[in-house]
Amino acid sequence: MEIKDLGQSEIEIIGEVSADDFASFKSAALERLGSRYNIEGFRPGHVPTNILEQKIGQDKVLTEMAELALSKHYPKILDEKKIDALGQPTIVITKLAPGNPLGFKIKTAVFPEFKLPDYKALATKESGLEIVAPVSEAEIDEAINKLGPNQPEIPDFRLKVKEALEHDKVRQANDKRRVKILEAIRTETKMVLPPILINSELHKMLSEFKGEIKSMGVEYTDYLKKIEKTEEQLLTDWREMAIKRVEIGLILDAIAREEKIAPDTIKLEEEVKKLTTAHPDADEHRVRAYLSELFTNEAVITFLEKQLVA
Repeated sequence: MEIKDLGQSEIEIIGEVSADDFASFKSAALERLGSRYNIEGFRPGHVPTNILEQKIGQDKVLTEMAELALSKHYPKILDEKKIDALGQPTIVITKLAPGNPLGFKIKTAVFPEFKLPDYKALATKESGLEIVAPVSEAEIDEAINKLGPNQPEIPDFRLKVKEALEHDKVRQANDKRRVKILEAIRTETKMVLPPILINSELHKMLSEFKGEIKSMGVEYTDYLKKIEKTEEQLLTDWREMAIKRVEIGLILDAIAREEKIAPDTIKLEEEVKKLTTAHPDADEHRVRAYLSELFTNEAVITFLEKQLVA
């Protein structure tokens, strides 16, 4: 196996899975393929393997075997070689034939080397309490007017509106303080980002954007025509924001490692169970990884906010 340093915190892993090891994935590959294909005269999942292979073709079977083999071997390679990989790798199959080893090239980003600034001092400097202006009577009137004429009949409605507005102002102030803390640390941190991570973040942003457009009942292509922009132009416009998001994510991860901050295991598993129950098709490992990152980031930000008190 060969590991090439491509620069900019990217590496390429070049290797093979032995012929015997690769062949051992054939049964599992056929089982998975059998559950996907409908073949006349047989129930899904009950097609004899020789007929299934004949109907769908050897190439599909080999490709499925390769996917299974690499999904098992890639994490092992990272562990054995102590590679701190980030994001989704780019995989190229270089050899795929029956009775032969499986050849592959895997390009992935690795955690970039960078020195954290004095994040505690920066957090202390930016953690001052934001001044929250009191809710005015005019603001309460405006909120009530937006809610409609029948709402004021609710007991203590005006007081409840005031409390909701106050809560919203405090939340906005807290969000503003968090942004200031993270931006101060990001500005003082110098790093070279792997291009894979930037592109991955851009496409994540694009997916989120498409979801928001869809939730408004608007077709994505129609929206692009309305704003007179192409998808490529959107990605170009978002590039700086994507870079900031990746940098902040890496900084939060680095601080979590430095301070040994981890999410509450019980809470994490409870939320994983909730999400996978609500969405049975979701991949449990991805759900757990997503929530673990979310909870860890929240814990790190809370830690930074407490530096003023400390």
